[in-house]
Amino acid sequence: MSLQALPLEQPRSLAFAADQRSNLVLLEADDSLVAELLSSGAVIKGGLQQPAVLSCHEQSFKLKTANTTNSLLLIPFEQVDIANAAQPVLVEAMASSQLELFQMRIDLDKLENLLRARPYTGQADAMECEDIQQSGWTSEELLSQLQAGPGELRTALQGCGALELDGRWHVIEPGYHDMFCEVMVLTAIQNGWQLPRVPLAEMVQELTNDNIDTRVSEHCLKQLSLGPPEGDAIILSNDKVSLRYAKKLLEEPRMAGTTAANFLEEWRLLVPEGIHPSIELLRGHVLLDGAGEAAEIVPFSVESLPKEPMARFKALFAARPEWRIEDLNPYLDGLQVVGQSREELLLKHCRFVQPRLNAPGVYCLR
Repeated sequence: MSLQALPLEQPRSLAFAADQRSNLVLLEADDSLVAELLSSGAVIKGGLQQPAVLSCHEQSFKLKTANTTNSLLLIPFEQVDIANAAQPVLVEAMASSQLELFQMRIDLDKLENLLRARPYTGQADAMECEDIQQSGWTSEELLSQLQAGPGELRTALQGCGALELDGRWHVIEPGYHDMFCEVMVLTAIQNGWQLPRVPLAEMVQELTNDNIDTRVSEHCLKQLSLGPPEGDAIILSNDKVSLRYAKKLLEEPRMAGTTAANFLEEWRLLVPEGIHPSIELLRGHVLLDGAGEAAEIVPFSVESLPKEPMARFKALFAARPEWRIEDLNPYLDGLQVVGQSREELLLKHCRFVQPRLNAPGVYCLR
């Protein structure tokens, strides 16, 4: 079959096949998608409460039926350029609709919830677990619950900071990650390694001696570093290490209602030498009620917010009816949008209001 048009200004008569088909489903796709479909195949996924989704290897699309008032006549490809123009073109199939594709992203909220339900809590716990299914997920298990393709899933897992161990994907349980950070810092101090520079191989070996899986050590160190190793060492990120201690401090009941100045003082006492915390690092993790050092710190992390834009903005404006752009920007990270810029998202979901002349503008829920 072919959807190639007949040559213009060359009228042809039509004939309809006796066994003409009407059960074909047409799919609108560009050349790159056709190539991916032919090389890797695709799966259509969906449930009673879900849209139908075409999942290829690297991308997924919502499917929508588009009806047309004209009938689409499908003819064999070889008849398009037939030399005998007097011979009728044989119509072998007809269609009155086609499937349109709308690119979508994997449901990151659902993926993260699945991963958090079975976190990695330590090598000893995993060995003692009678049912291995209680720890982590295989790619096949995740694909059975998510509308996504294998390549798309792997990219999302890496973006979530997940670690693959023996064919199963895990996120590190926050408490275990805190323990790892403390042991890593203590190890550096005991060995006289001045932060933020840490000898990678030596650090991993020391942590292995503390019964921490080598793969887990390398993964956690990578998450805490600025980038790839420099020679035989890694450079720890001041911001990432500082935030690990800040998050732990925010969980302490005595910090409820504390001021920015008091929090910073306590924070500086916690972090190791060579790490320098700053209130600016807390953007996207806390709200500041008030101004200056007397501002009250209220925990409000972007990591706890939905990835879907409408739900994200609803949660944001439930916390505050008005937002300055500099306060709002950190909470727009990680939104699931295809083909929309941050400015377009703001226009769609917010109103820009200037309370009075020469006053700074704020964003309100549309």
